[in-house]
Amino acid sequence: MATLVEPVAGSWVQVRDIITRETSSHKVRYIRRLDQIEHIPEAEREVLRRVAQKYAFRANDYYLGLIN
Repeated sequence: MATLVEPVAGSWVQVRDIITRETSSHKVRYIRRLDQIEHIPEAEREVLRRVAQKYAFRANDYYLGLIN
């Protein structure tokens, strides 16, 4: 997993290339439902359900892997 704290050698193109290389070795999996994500407390999950009823929820596994 790449950490995008600062560009590699000052070039955003190189940072993008690193991400492409690291993510191209596996198929990206898209998450579309809250129940596909583990480790969310039930109280927080209920709040997120109400938000997801109004706004579509979509994220891929790479993006979710960047979040602590």
